[in-house]
Amino acid sequence: MKKYLIFTILLTTCLIAPSLNRCLYAADLYDKMAVEICEGGAELTKKKVAILPFAYVDGRKSPGGTIVSERLTTRIIKLKKLQVVERSLLEKVMEELKLQATGAIDSSSAKELGKLLGVEAIVVGSLMATREGQVEINARLIRTETAEAIVASNVTIERDWAEEVEEVPPGVPPVAPPRYVAPVRRAPTGPRFNFFDVLVGVNSNKITELKFKNTYYGVKLYTDLGIIPDYYTSGTYNSISWKNMATGSSTPLGFRIGGFGPGPLGGAFEFSYESNNMKRGTYSLFINDIKWGTVNFPSDDYLTVKSLILSGDLLIWVPAEKVFPYFGTGFGFSLNFISLPTVKSYITSTSGSIPTDDVGLGLILRFPFGLRVKIPDLGSMFAEARYQMHWIFFDRNRKYESDSITLSGFRFLFGAGFSF
Repeated sequence: MKKYLIFTILLTTCLIAPSLNRCLYAADLYDKMAVEICEGGAELTKKKVAILPFAYVDGRKSPGGTIVSERLTTRIIKLKKLQVVERSLLEKVMEELKLQATGAIDSSSAKELGKLLGVEAIVVGSLMATREGQVEINARLIRTETAEAIVASNVTIERDWAEEVEEVPPGVPPVAPPRYVAPVRRAPTGPRFNFFDVLVGVNSNKITELKFKNTYYGVKLYTDLGIIPDYYTSGTYNSISWKNMATGSSTPLGFRIGGFGPGPLGGAFEFSYESNNMKRGTYSLFINDIKWGTVNFPSDDYLTVKSLILSGDLLIWVPAEKVFPYFGTGFGFSLNFISLPTVKSYITSTSGSIPTDDVGLGLILRFPFGLRVKIPDLGSMFAEARYQMHWIFFDRNRKYESDSITLSGFRFLFGAGFSF
């Protein structure tokens, strides 16, 4: 059985790994070329270059050369190491000089381009189809004054564009039979931004309701809750609750990982910790959901809840170069450690004793909105406000009992992390 399991794992890994590798590193190959060209351009004085359209070495008509040069242009601009001439100006000058987008250029043409465009170097390149579906890209940074190649870069990528099929005129035998190339499904394009954050914050929570409820009428509930009004000392009820209590809250702490793009959607997963306790005060008492009066809680330790929270957010962002807003909605689960020092339970005894130290599960619904600032070469910082509702359920180990705590309010979070 163990041998079969190991064989299955190895086989699955071998089948999945190549596809996973292509998904993770396809975009990085363009980044690799951009970095190598920028490093070679470090010796330039003006740091201004022009990137010519690439072309296939066999002269075929294809949009691939333009697509590759555009992608490489975008990567180089993002690195902010070199200034790149706008494409419309480049096309105008090339038309004036009667230059073709062949991937090759002589020394005199390079010099003329340098003068007219005001650039110190140009990036030229060629494409060569290798095995099915793959293209080898060769790019060179050439000094316009001397036509000297400063640096060269070479990668092989998966072709993600459809090649044109050239029709043969009637009566003329084709050099090779035309071949239909199925269009490749294109992945969504646009800026991406991934992050790992450490976050802290402040709460403005309140306990919307603390409720002790029996689903079986006639079971004594009220007199073992540790707070007894002067005018009432015993009774059997379906439910007893207090509403809108102030809390003393700890600073939320946590970390999250997520990303935005391509497109307007993003998301994040978060793990955090927070603590809430019910503060002393006089609060409204409800018996069977009917208001009966008020009860005074003389200390801050009647109820304490410590929560471990695992949650996720679906976010919408507005892509921007440095600062961008975002908003969304989130849902999560919590593991809660509930302490009621003056309330009896059956957790540690069969006759009911204090304190109640229970563990309960919870559900979370929240609505975050914030602002994130990108820090070049470091990461990012953010400020976020979120309205959150938190429902916690426990039972004091009592049959027919269903108790609950409802927390609600705003959280204001701040944090920083690295981008990837």
